[in-house]
Amino acid sequence: MKESIILKTLDQIKVLSHPLRMKILEALSRKPMTTMQVAEKLGEKPTGLYHHVDLLEEAGFIKLVNTRKKRGTVEKYYKTIAKRFSIDRKLLELSSSAREAIGGLQEMVMGFLNDTASEIQKSIDDKHIDKDDKKSKAFIWRTHIRGSKGQIKKLKKEFERLIEKCDDVDSEDGEVEYGFTILFYPISEKGKEGKTKK
Repeated sequence: MKESIILKTLDQIKVLSHPLRMKILEALSRKPMTTMQVAEKLGEKPTGLYHHVDLLEEAGFIKLVNTRKKRGTVEKYYKTIAKRFSIDRKLLELSSSAREAIGGLQEMVMGFLNDTASEIQKSIDDKHIDKDDKKSKAFIWRTHIRGSKGQIKKLKKEFERLIEKCDDVDSEDGEVEYGFTILFYPISEKGKEGKTKK
C-alpha cells in the first residue's frame, strides 16, 4: 500500500465527496474486507454499498486483493491503495472546474465534520464523554496559527508524524476506540510588500 496519493482530477474529488464513500474508504484502509463486512461495520445494508464500492474501485481508490468461494458465491476482499489522499493544488486554481472541485471539497469536509459531530454526540449519549468528569477523555481544540513558512512546514511534518503514530497504534484488538479529525489549511499569506493576501 502506498503512503499517499494525490487526487489530480475533478472526477476523483466527486467520487470522494460522498460521505458514505469516505466511511467505506476509512474501513478498507484498516484491513481487506468484503462489501458485506464493511456494511456490517458501518451499520448499513449491503445492497446500498455495492454501487459505492464499484465507484471507488473504478476511480482507483480501492482494489480487489483476494477472492474466496463461500457457499456457491465468491467473496471479494477490497483494500485501499493508499493510507492518505490529498488534492493537487492545480485543481483549485481559478476556473470553472476549480469551482466544481471546491464544491466537492466542501462536501467532503462537511462530511468529515458531520461524522465527527455525530460520533461525539453518540459518545455523550453512551456516556463515554461526561461533561461533569474533570478527567475528560476527550478534548476539542481550534485555533489559528501564524508563523513563518518554515515554521508552518515543520508543524505540518509534526502532524504527519502524529498521523503515522496513529496508524502504528491502530489495531482491531484495541481495548478502546477514539475518533481523530485534523483539518490543517492556509487562510492568508503576506506578500513581499508585507500585505496580507487572502
